[in-house]
Amino acid sequence: MIALTAEPLPSQLVSKTGVALLARLVITLFQFRRIWSIYVQLYAILSGMADSIRKEVSQQPIPRNRSFFQTSPKLLVFFLISGGDMTVVNSGFQAKQIYEQVADTIRAKILDGTFLPGSRLPSERDLAGQLGVSRPAVREAIGALQNEGLVATRHGSGTYVTQPSTASQQAPAQAATAVASAADLSPVSTLEVRMILEPAIARLAAKHAKRDPLAERYLSAMADVHDIADPLQQALWKESDRLFHRQLAAMTEDPLIMRMADVIAQTMEQPLWNRLRDDGIFDPERIKLYAAEHRLIYEAIISGDADAAAFYVEGHIKRVRRDIAPQ
Repeated sequence: MIALTAEPLPSQLVSKTGVALLARLVITLFQFRRIWSIYVQLYAILSGMADSIRKEVSQQPIPRNRSFFQTSPKLLVFFLISGGDMTVVNSGFQAKQIYEQVADTIRAKILDGTFLPGSRLPSERDLAGQLGVSRPAVREAIGALQNEGLVATRHGSGTYVTQPSTASQQAPAQAATAVASAADLSPVSTLEVRMILEPAIARLAAKHAKRDPLAERYLSAMADVHDIADPLQQALWKESDRLFHRQLAAMTEDPLIMRMADVIAQTMEQPLWNRLRDDGIFDPERIKLYAAEHRLIYEAIISGDADAAAFYVEGHIKRVRRDIAPQ
C-alpha cells in the first residue's frame, strides 16, 4: 500500500494574494446564515482582537429566539475568533448548526418513546417538512444519530431506531450531552465553503503551471482503488482524496492558503463527513468518476488553464454535494 503524507507548511510570510483570498472568503461567508464554524478558524489566522471584544460581548444578553447573524457584529467577530466558544457570554446562548437542532429533536423523540426501538423513522422528506428544514439538514442529523448508534439505515428500506444497548439505557442523556459538546461541522457547510475557496485555489495554482509529485502520487493511489468494499482500499481512497485537495492549495505556493486548506482538510476527517461520504459515494462506478474528475482538475492546473481548472473543481464539488446530501 502506498504511504501517504502531507507536505509540511512553509515558513515564509503570508502573501498579499492569500490575504485577499481570505478577505473575499470572509465577505462572502457573511451572506450565508448557516456557516460559521469553519470560518471561525480561518478568521483567527489573522485576528488578535479576542481579548478586547470578549470584555464587551460578555455583558451582552443574547435572546434565544434571534438569529445568530442578527446579533451584534462584534459578538459575531468574537464567536469567530474564539473558535465558536460562547461559554463566556452570560446569556447561556449556544449557537448550534441546523443539523444539530434536528438531531436533538429526533433524539428526544427516541428517548421519550415517540419513536420506539425497531420502528422506522419518517422519510427524510417527511421529516424535513415536519421540522421546516431542508433535506440535507435531515440527512446530516440522521448521519449524526447513526454515529451515536441510535439509528441504523437500511438501503432501500429506510432508517430504523436501534435496539438500545445496556450502556445507552444506563446513560442516554449523558451520551447525548457528550455528542452535542463535540459536534462535527456540517458537511453541507463544508462543501459551501469549498465551493467558494477551491475554484480560486485552482486558478492560483494554474498560474504556476507546474507538476507536483505529491498530487500525482495521490492521483495514482486513487486510480489503484478497484474494490471500494475493501476496508484497506476505502482507507486509501479517503486519505488520498483528502490530501489531494490539500495539495492543490500547496501548488499555489501560498502559505496562508495552505493553512486555510488545512482547516478544510480537518473537517474531512470528522465522523459525520465520513458517514455521509461513505454512504453517498462509495460505489465502484462513482469512485471511477471521482478519480477522473480529480485528474481533469490536475491536468488543467499543470497546463496553466485557470478557467478550466476552476470549472472542473466547481463541477466536482457540485457532484459531491448531490451525492452526499441531495436536495
